[in-house]
Amino acid sequence: MDLPQINIEIVAVRTPDSGGRDVEMEDVQHGHAKGRRAPRNQEVFIPGDVVMDNAEGWMDGHGSYCSVLPDKRVEMLASVAGVRQIFTRVVVINPLKSRYAGEIGDIVVGRIVQVGRKSWTVDVGAQRHAVLSLGAINLPSGELRRKTEEDIGFMRGYLKEGDLISAEVQKQSGDGHLLLHTRSLRYGRLVHGMLLHVQPKLTKRGKGHFVSYETFGVHLIIGVNGAIWIAPTQRQLNIPLGLDAGEQLRQAAEEDYPEEQEMYVCMTAEEAGKFGAKADEQGYVVSATRSTATPIATLEVRKCMARIRNCIEILNREQVPIHRETIRILYDASRKYEPKELLQPAAAGEVFAAARQDLWGDSADGTVAD
Repeated sequence: MDLPQINIEIVAVRTPDSGGRDVEMEDVQHGHAKGRRAPRNQEVFIPGDVVMDNAEGWMDGHGSYCSVLPDKRVEMLASVAGVRQIFTRVVVINPLKSRYAGEIGDIVVGRIVQVGRKSWTVDVGAQRHAVLSLGAINLPSGELRRKTEEDIGFMRGYLKEGDLISAEVQKQSGDGHLLLHTRSLRYGRLVHGMLLHVQPKLTKRGKGHFVSYETFGVHLIIGVNGAIWIAPTQRQLNIPLGLDAGEQLRQAAEEDYPEEQEMYVCMTAEEAGKFGAKADEQGYVVSATRSTATPIATLEVRKCMARIRNCIEILNREQVPIHRETIRILYDASRKYEPKELLQPAAAGEVFAAARQDLWGDSADGTVAD
């Protein structure tokens, strides 16, 4: 049985409202041609929204572009989701979320992702990985000299994949890579703490990136790239920050554990060969060397670290700038709750509501004081 042939023809027209885009005839007949979106009165624009009806004489900045309609009228539209900002005839759409864009002098917290011949590749949350060269670090001994082939062969002894570091942006290369350096005792490998990621736009550039709450025994490094490091203070662990933290840790372990101790452990013969365990009639014996000792902060300090971490999460969720004062205000407002209770949305909402007046201050426009 032969089926009848059906020809389908799609008719499209161009209307002034469509901005030169083809619109199906069926939509035109029903009177709802899908043209450009009308100007929005809200502060937040999404891609395709009309930012300005008549953009004659205006310049499009980041996040916006101009389009000429068939009637020769120029309108400006948003290319990203964000908030409009005007600078003397230039319209910019600041995106709600974006990657970190580095500048010289920024304090960042990153993770080593690759070890090269003379440099480390560091993930700092930017569009491209940053680079930390061997000549831009301090040696563990603090000695100032030219790096040799021996240093190149021992690079994984200084920093290896997965290590967290704090560094400063020294310059930006022509291909967009950020070049870092750690030539200061404030920078270097980070140990004994927790890492927290927030929106980079909430960590403003300034002088207060190294924050120490001596009362709580907690030290913070607020990276401009949105990475925040929370750790006990140097007094709590008695080890300094910097690339020599591992060496100082080993020295502290030697002082606390002057002699090696032996213990019996449960393991297979293959594992015993890997770890150098000795077998006897009771099982396998391993030596607890002094270098395995790890200083641990007190329970109260760790609770303070957890509370600060949860307070920062609340600030990040509520789009509040994160710095020393906003963290302290929210910390004081959360004292009636246990740190783990701040993970509950109800408790977090009550804490933020109680601290809202202090966070906003006396400003009438509702902006948080930096």
